[in-house]
Amino acid sequence: MARPANGERVRTVQCVLTCVLRNRTGATYAVTSYLAQRGCNILTCYALRLQRSVFTVTILFEADRETMQGLSEHLDHDLAEFSPKLVSVEDVKRPRPGEAIRHRVRLIACDEGGIVKDVLDVLARWEVDVVQLGGSQYPGPFSGTPLFCLDLKVEAPTREAAQQSQQFLERLARKNGWELDMYLDLDEEAERPSHAVYPPLSAVQPVRRHANRRRGLRRKS
Repeated sequence: MARPANGERVRTVQCVLTCVLRNRTGATYAVTSYLAQRGCNILTCYALRLQRSVFTVTILFEADRETMQGLSEHLDHDLAEFSPKLVSVEDVKRPRPGEAIRHRVRLIACDEGGIVKDVLDVLARWEVDVVQLGGSQYPGPFSGTPLFCLDLKVEAPTREAAQQSQQFLERLARKNGWELDMYLDLDEEAERPSHAVYPPLSAVQPVRRHANRRRGLRRKS
């Protein structure tokens, strides 16, 4: 809830705003300042340039109902250049400490179709929640072979889900010649209360790199 100058609490609603446009300097400033000038409170914001020419902005923010109604009516006109889309969401609730096991998955493979699908299929099978996902293609050193790098932050609901999803990803890595790392995400430790306890490292064992560097990455036969 927002608290105005008179100290009274105002019930707010939360929305996600996504914008896609041709890349240009000042795009993020234009969107965030538009929201700020209308009294919106930004909770989370991500911006990403894709292939140098496309720029995307995703913002979770809150505002009172009257402000949000005005935004929904004028957004398409005011930010026409940005192809804006506004979606209302329920209040975002943080999971209780210790409720989920958060870990990182990093993968490098020779670029080919279906890599992201295969990884997410395993995670969905064990109800592992994707918190953050990023992936990009780049030329490999020396040979210039197109490689694909996938980086995820995920949360497993139980130790069994963490262990089983790890085992299935290991099998995929061995089968396809991927280079895979999977380990507990300790970056979140500062955000947890002092009484919160991380599960033992045995819940998610560090994964050996399956496409060993001596032979390099290989394509599926």
